[in-house]
Amino acid sequence: MNVTSIVDGLCSAEHGVHDGVVGAATCVIGALATTPAIKRRTGAGRQLATNNCQGSSAMNDNEAELAVQRLLEARGFDCQRYRKADRRLSKTPDYRVSRDGVFRFYAEVKSLHGEDPLDLALNGVDEFQIATIFRNDPVFNRITTAVHKAVSQFDAVNPERIYPNVLALVNFDEISSIADLIAVLTGKFIADDGTQDVIYRKYAGGRMSTDAGRVDLYLWLHSSGEPHFIHTEGSIHQPVLAQLFGTDLSKVRRL
Repeated sequence: MNVTSIVDGLCSAEHGVHDGVVGAATCVIGALATTPAIKRRTGAGRQLATNNCQGSSAMNDNEAELAVQRLLEARGFDCQRYRKADRRLSKTPDYRVSRDGVFRFYAEVKSLHGEDPLDLALNGVDEFQIATIFRNDPVFNRITTAVHKAVSQFDAVNPERIYPNVLALVNFDEISSIADLIAVLTGKFIADDGTQDVIYRKYAGGRMSTDAGRVDLYLWLHSSGEPHFIHTEGSIHQPVLAQLFGTDLSKVRRL
């Protein structure tokens, strides 16, 4: 699937983003999950990592929704939740979003919480010892599952795609970044010199080959960083969403 990567003027070297270009910084490559994953942490570093994990988990799904709501409202949008009666009848996304009294798009919020088996492995380990764990990294599966669930919610209220679908992913996993979202959308590994290799095909294929394109705009919000935007290439709603979010499509890079 082709996507248009858009940062909307929020440039961050931490996530490998500069002047609207994704994949130019070394830290993007470092943030990309690999399979199998090799993670190491000393016993002395366990407390800090555990505290970070607890701080992220404390922000539950409702708080993540409020964070996205505040972000949208700061841009002039009005977010309306569905009534409980409507939610009992069928699946719904989290919000109907309007501006200037006109309905604009549907929005769903998903929280991405990391799991850390390494902390379990460190139980009883001396603070000067090193623990190593080899395992398949769950980051990609976590993202594809979130997208799949969101699409089913969008399809329940917007099956003909008359209005745009916007998916906000609020990330609390310290080892994950927007590079992981790009990987599952495109299947590509992006090197620090800008070259691209399709090595994540198994994640971008399957149900993602259908699901990914049913979301018109992805919003990635890290718990400790600025929001980033990815517009779906070929979406009929792309020009409208670009206008609503103040994005100049001529200044972004196609991935």
